[in-house]
Amino acid sequence: MKIRIRSTGQVVYEEAFRQYIQQNNGPSWGQTTAEILNQLNADVVFDSPYPDFTRYQVASEGPAVEQNGQWYTSYIITDVDADARTAIDNAEATSVRQARNDKLTKCDWTQTSDCPLTNKTEWATYRQALRDLTKQNGFPWSITWPDEPKG
Repeated sequence: MKIRIRSTGQVVYEEAFRQYIQQNNGPSWGQTTAEILNQLNADVVFDSPYPDFTRYQVASEGPAVEQNGQWYTSYIITDVDADARTAIDNAEATSVRQARNDKLTKCDWTQTSDCPLTNKTEWATYRQALRDLTKQNGFPWSITWPDEPKG
């Protein structure tokens, strides 16, 4: 449970609130209720829905906000810097390349000289399409995976 201390506006978890009250010679209590918090000049802070944000943003908890007499968490959405954007893109590119390499490895056998398949050309085309994924305009975020041949 998160608790807002009215005198400071600070939001803390219940254990930290209990310590704060004890350090200030306040009373001890059993279960924390809204009534007890009111007597201790504090409020429950309810969780707001976690916000939507893009891959190039981060969400951090902001100050509690009051709505209709109750307190809720708020969030601050911040854009990441250019270096972080590059790191995010590079991580996604690495992930896509690994998935592509796994698909290539799984079908290496289709190109051996003693492969019994009658559609080796389809497999060769598929494998080339996998290798060309990095050339797609949307790489690494928006790519079209080729369909694996049958048989």
